Amino acid sequence: MDFLSLDFHTEESQVIIAYLDEIPFNGFQETSYGFSAYIDEASYQEEHKSLIEELQSRFAFTFAERQVKTENWNKKWEASFKPVFIDDFCAIIADFHTIPPDYKHKIRINPKMAFGTGHHATTESMIRTMQKIDFQNKTVWDYGCGTGILAILSEQLGAKSIIANDIEEEAYKNSLENIEANNCSRIQVKQGDITCIKGTFDIILANINRNVILKSIPTLFDMLKPGGSLFISGFLNSDYQLISNKLKENHFLEMECTENNAWLCILAKK
Repeated sequence: MDFLSLDFHTEESQVIIAYLDEIPFNGFQETSYGFSAYIDEASYQEEHKSLIEELQSRFAFTFAERQVKTENWNKKWEASFKPVFIDDFCAIIADFHTIPPDYKHKIRINPKMAFGTGHHATTESMIRTMQKIDFQNKTVWDYGCGTGILAILSEQLGAKSIIANDIEEEAYKNSLENIEANNCSRIQVKQGDITCIKGTFDIILANINRNVILKSIPTLFDMLKPGGSLFISGFLNSDYQLISNKLKENHFLEMECTENNAWLCILAKK
């Protein structure tokens, strides 16, 4: 399958990426001139081009399209993948990295086309916030799992069972690979949207995007056990009031909101 790379030249990468959530991009990669966004050619429609043109009237950027092969993209992605260290709590490494000794949790991620390698501010914020909650013997749902990194960390933190899902086939496959690479045994992965998940959970992790979070909050409340914890990220500080109001409307109690490079992470309770 051939992919398109949309190479954006801009100094406003984080903001523009946040507004591209309506387009089914498979992944983003930071560059010296801005960022590149990858999408399979068949999924790139005229309506998506119109959205990008509309964004150009609001933000300063140019972009160019180029065709890339899947295997070439993966090689480039792997070559640029650097380890991620979050305090002394968590080290995120690939197979070709040396395992660092002084971290409580070590996660091996084989970087492919799924989101969530730990480099993005939202993933880092989710991991930092996860330190503050007891996962021991808890049931966890990783909604929009990407690489499966948060599900893997949940098992390492002592969760007794984890369900992870993602709508993208590449994310589903990559999660399975990473779960195996980390010798996990309590994670079940499903491909599909929110409707493929049944039951209730002690903890829900949702690092997705603003639109999906807003739409999902009522369902997330129903699927969270009383006293349970909801982690949400994938939206900018400019969206805080919108997200916060939606949480209150649906009877969530907001416990904490942290910011990392203009991206927010909220911890809420039922």
